[in-house]
Amino acid sequence: MGWKVKKEAAWLDLLLLFIGQYALTKILEEVRVLTWDITPSLWLGMGFLALLWGLYRLPGRWPTLAAMGIFLMGSLWYLLGSENLQGQLTRILGSFGGNVTGNVTNAMTFLMAWVAMVLFLVEIVLNLHWPLLLAGAALPLACPFLAIPLNLPGMFALVVFLLGFWLWKRLKNPGKSAPADKKTAGSFRRLGAGLLAGVCCLFTLSWLVAEATQQTLYTIPYQVESAVVKAVRQQMGGSLDMEDGSVSRGNVYAAGVRLMDVYANQQPTSTIYLHQSSRGDYENGQWEENWDEEIYERLEQSGVEWESWIGVEWDRLSDEERESWSGTLRTLMDSLIYELNARYGGSEPIGLGIYPVESDQTSKPMPYFSQTVERQIEGGYGAYYYPISLLAIPWNRVSDEEPLSRELLELYRREALDYYTRLPSGQLTKFRQLVEANPLESLEEVTMFIHHTLTTYATYTQAPGMFPLNADPAEYFLFESGRGYCQHFASAAVILYRMYGIPARYATGYSVKPSDFTLENGEYHAEVTDESAHAWVEICMPDYGWVPVEMTPGGPKIPELPGIPASTLQEVLDNQNWDFTILQPPEPELPQTRPQEYNPTTRPQTQEKSINLMPLLWTGLIVVIVLGTYRGRKWLLARQRRLPPKVLYARMVEGLHFAGLLTGLDGQEADFAAQLSAVLPELESLGIPTVLLLVDRDAYDRDPLPEESRQRVWQFYETAMTLTAQRLPWWKKLIFRYGKLYI
Repeated sequence: MGWKVKKEAAWLDLLLLFIGQYALTKILEEVRVLTWDITPSLWLGMGFLALLWGLYRLPGRWPTLAAMGIFLMGSLWYLLGSENLQGQLTRILGSFGGNVTGNVTNAMTFLMAWVAMVLFLVEIVLNLHWPLLLAGAALPLACPFLAIPLNLPGMFALVVFLLGFWLWKRLKNPGKSAPADKKTAGSFRRLGAGLLAGVCCLFTLSWLVAEATQQTLYTIPYQVESAVVKAVRQQMGGSLDMEDGSVSRGNVYAAGVRLMDVYANQQPTSTIYLHQSSRGDYENGQWEENWDEEIYERLEQSGVEWESWIGVEWDRLSDEERESWSGTLRTLMDSLIYELNARYGGSEPIGLGIYPVESDQTSKPMPYFSQTVERQIEGGYGAYYYPISLLAIPWNRVSDEEPLSRELLELYRREALDYYTRLPSGQLTKFRQLVEANPLESLEEVTMFIHHTLTTYATYTQAPGMFPLNADPAEYFLFESGRGYCQHFASAAVILYRMYGIPARYATGYSVKPSDFTLENGEYHAEVTDESAHAWVEICMPDYGWVPVEMTPGGPKIPELPGIPASTLQEVLDNQNWDFTILQPPEPELPQTRPQEYNPTTRPQTQEKSINLMPLLWTGLIVVIVLGTYRGRKWLLARQRRLPPKVLYARMVEGLHFAGLLTGLDGQEADFAAQLSAVLPELESLGIPTVLLLVDRDAYDRDPLPEESRQRVWQFYETAMTLTAQRLPWWKKLIFRYGKLYI
């Protein structure tokens, strides 16, 4: 029954499988951190496909299933017994963090053999094409997320594989619902050709859009994402959090959630960095906990005459007293610069009152060069601090009167030089190439080089897009996309400082600008929200300890460093002769801008307006896909309603088999009506025997059935398929309705 293609032509299945294997191999060949020879992978995969296809042609399915079972057991045995394979697979997993893998030909050959089996299992054994069709349509848009260039031969082969298999399946086995007459068979062929043309347009458009741009492609989704994230955080009470030390690979959206109120006894003249945490080691976009505990332990054993500080010899202290002194040592280091400047600097500090919204907040963000107010403040805490501009410590006098203070600072810096210049070996190769091309020594040169590099060759935006999973986010930010926000600028700055041998840490907290303060009842008040959450680099300077340095665009044109005049830094910039060959220039449509005041939540504005049609094209593409899918399904269901009763009956039996009902029957049995009534008793009211009689008349009588009888068969079919769908799990019901189009 129905129009069928001869079985001898099934060799086309094998050809299309070969094309699919070739497409995936060529696409994976473009992954930049993988080094492998595709020839053995391609030939092994195709050979395995040919073997499975040949076995599948034999009577019964057990030869194919036996071959798959042998492959499964053999591959697992090989995996467990081969350290080389395990090592290569581990390196492939590490490539998702941006690590260079070395040669992984064995592992990729192993994986491509598995790909071949999965393709054969899904397309031939399970006869499910729609999962691969959906995945293939999304692949061109997913390539930018994985830093995979859009390989034209691979993409073309993928389209041929997916569309060719889809059309071939429709022609080879249209199902029992396919009409027997040539006229309707021609309609099916025309329908297949029309759908093929539509899907070709979909693939072509998606490829062209992804090839044209990787930035504006996601403009509309990012706007929607921003609105959703802000709405959820505002309703649920969440806020932007940067404290986990991870460098984001996506966009960042603050919700404007109020976190604290800051009051100052005078108008601040520079940005206040409320420091919350600092980080140590870095690897694959993650900053780990800092090393200060280890440093303080080493300082205790450094030979410093601690008895002059604590009034008793160190060896005479108990373990409890030593542990208490360790905390005191940290407190001493945190406030040492403040104390020295208060005694010798000759200027008054700025007083702050900080009142968190959450009363149970455990951490207390503090400004640099500060000291906590000892008295209890209801609902908050107080601090006095010196901005960098007010630091004026006469170090010669300090050396004469308090030599241990300067000695302690120098001892800490020596330890910091050991711990906070560490970087993972074998990674961050482009950063190393940039540093090797620009050998620098002095702190002034290094600082201005980093500042100039980041503010010239990168652009600030809260929506830089998704960073590839197999690329280091800091390196991808600076050397590939050139777009990011404070986490990326700070991470890149810390890495560069460390490569030049200057101890640096990744710091997070909140930045409160002078413009945030307003005069209220004699005090200056600033409301701090999660929009002020910020990340920056801090460097350990001689005599001053940890100093914040702003490297995100929008800050001061010349970084502020204690003890170093701005004119000295400007002179370095004016006389620079740096080599930026490795860096790509910023995108022309997103030129670098610097607002008058630093604002980490404001995107730079382009100086020239231009019309961008890509968001409109992407929106139109989404609308066409949605409307086309909806209208296409409605049209197909309408055509199905006009099918002959015998075809509807055959399609009903096929739907029952798909649902696992009456699988041993083909609808021609004498007791089929009774069997059907047993599984779907609701059909008894529609007269099962009468409907089956009408189907027989349609199959064997020359005259067509009256319209009233045809409608009765359709009503019976529709009811039977609706009842069948209700008995299916949700995932199978989706295939039943939208994949198979039974109802």
